[in-house]
Amino acid sequence: GVIQNQPHAYFIARPQQFLLAIGIRRSGLRFRQHLLNEKAHYANDCWDAEILTSYGWVECVGLADRGCYDLTKHSEATGQRLAAFRDFPDGPKIVDVKTVKPNKGLMGKHFGKKGKYLFAFLDTISEDQINKIEAQFAASGQAEIAVTYKTESEKKDPSFVPQEVTETFVVKADMLTIASAKVKKMGEAILPRVIEPSFGIGRIIYAALEHAYLKRADDDKKKYFAFTPLLAPVKCSVLPLLSTAQFQAPTQRVVKLLNQANVSHKLDDVGKSIGRRYARTDEIGVPFGITIDHTTFEDDTVTVRDRDSTLQVRCPIAKVADLISNLSTGKITWAEVRANPEEFPPFDPVIEADD
Repeated sequence: GVIQNQPHAYFIARPQQFLLAIGIRRSGLRFRQHLLNEKAHYANDCWDAEILTSYGWVECVGLADRGCYDLTKHSEATGQRLAAFRDFPDGPKIVDVKTVKPNKGLMGKHFGKKGKYLFAFLDTISEDQINKIEAQFAASGQAEIAVTYKTESEKKDPSFVPQEVTETFVVKADMLTIASAKVKKMGEAILPRVIEPSFGIGRIIYAALEHAYLKRADDDKKKYFAFTPLLAPVKCSVLPLLSTAQFQAPTQRVVKLLNQANVSHKLDDVGKSIGRRYARTDEIGVPFGITIDHTTFEDDTVTVRDRDSTLQVRCPIAKVADLISNLSTGKITWAEVRANPEEFPPFDPVIEADD
């Protein structure tokens, strides 16, 4: 399909950015344009963001271009112009304006009491609508004008319930006079268009969970949630290599820095091997792990581990909170960190013990 206008395209692109940012795989995301027989009556155009899950393709976001439908219908029903007015920035302009003048005697005789609904419509008619009527007059000498109105009780019955109906009036060319005139205009009337995004938040959350649930390539039993750093509720774990008194001071220093930077974290100092602690924080989707090890006491650095690649770098304690914060907000990526060995030297143990 083809997106009909730039504002609608913008509001399709932004949900795409959002869905990719929370971890929806690009290969499992598509946008589908509604067919004519499924498009809502109020929509000029409508697209759905669909996400591939174990249930198949599931609609998660609806993106409807309502055009000017709502204000137009209110205007037709009330007989009031509901456009906003904006002054021309360069001052008044002399412009050609088309007007339509009904022959009320002839139209009243032809349409009877229903003519008043047609007159009310013509009082608020737009220039685009006048152009369409003029084109029909030129082609066939008559025009079909669809008018929506509410029915009225002829006997003023209090139990009568008005119904909204749309009726097409066939108007002949001699019933209307269409004229052009030069007028001085101070500004222009603007009828705002409406783009209506509708998000199924429950479906999106489910899809994000399913897309994030992975297993290690080398071990099917090692499963984990690969939440993006932006989405993950806990940004990093703090893991002292040993739960001895010696490790408490640098551990608390790291925790304090993370608190000051408003970085959510999980301290895991239970006496299990570091490999097992990595695995259990991976399982709940924590994207980064900070390990305080023996080298910390030599050069005041810690290791920072990436959950997805399991690769590590060394980072000064003074910089670690800013590093995790920047990774979590997308200011930098893990690939960029690994590409800067002078500031963040690689630290890749040959084997991570997990026994």
